[in-house]
Amino acid sequence: MQHARFLRRTAIGAAVATLATVLPPVAAQAAAVTSFSAYGWSGAMDGFSEGSFTWYNRTTYVSGDVYEGDFDGHVTVYFEAFANDTKVGPTEHRTATTYAGLHFGFTIGDTDRPGGINNIRVTVCNEPEHICGSRRRFNKP
Repeated sequence: MQHARFLRRTAIGAAVATLATVLPPVAAQAAAVTSFSAYGWSGAMDGFSEGSFTWYNRTTYVSGDVYEGDFDGHVTVYFEAFANDTKVGPTEHRTATTYAGLHFGFTIGDTDRPGGINNIRVTVCNEPEHICGSRRRFNKP
């Protein structure tokens, strides 16, 4: 009898331990992903950027590429994080040189800001003249 109880408790304990390592914590928030693309002042010929935003509770991971097209210079993509219409943190930017691309990945937002960010503005500009395409805003799903 004692042996059967011990085996049953051991089996239950092993099952609970296995579930704890396989299942994520209930409080963990699943990340949502949004694709983005933005273009220079006359479209892809003058550079563009594309990639994705992985939205978390207070920050967002930005991953993608910026490409320089036919323009003789550089193309810079700018990322600005917002909580509604309030800018949060510094502007992030990445620059590609003539006829080349650059891959990037970084986190934007403020881990100390309650509620976090809910949209990101993306602008692609030809440098050094700073001639920019349309600003695009991408909202957290």
